[in-house]
Amino acid sequence: FFFPNRTSPRVDSPYRRALVVDKQHSLNMLIPKKNRKEVYKYLFREGVIYAKKDFNLPAHPEIASVPNLQVIKLMQSFTSKELVKEIFSWRVYYWYLTDEGIAYLREYLNLSADVVPNTLKKSNRPATEHAGARDERPARGGDRPGGDRPGGDRPGG
Repeated sequence: FFFPNRTSPRVDSPYRRALVVDKQHSLNMLIPKKNRKEVYKYLFREGVIYAKKDFNLPAHPEIASVPNLQVIKLMQSFTSKELVKEIFSWRVYYWYLTDEGIAYLREYLNLSADVVPNTLKKSNRPATEHAGARDERPARGGDRPGGDRPGGDRPGG
């Protein structure tokens, strides 16, 4: 008779099956440091990042040197650490930096405290007037001065 070595786990043991299942399902994604840094710099500069849910897209639309899948996986990691807030709509992921994410990226990228993402910067555009602009709009209705209906725009008056 053949006696298997008792120190090694048997192939059909539950321990051995668990190891095989874990090896098949734990796919660690190795992302080059150059790509990781590019994504982090873009995210910190803009404060937001998006990615279409297309894992086979060869490059991200905004960061041409980085595959879309790597952007998605990096942001999934940030979401689990609560460094970004994720919104998914119409097959597009949107991620927004949280305060903890800003602090983490500032430390990772060795940036000073006065550098902030674009989403936190004040706008330099002058305020536009929204109220009181009615007299500048063209009149509604047809070719009659009061509108299409005689007696005003609404029925009965």
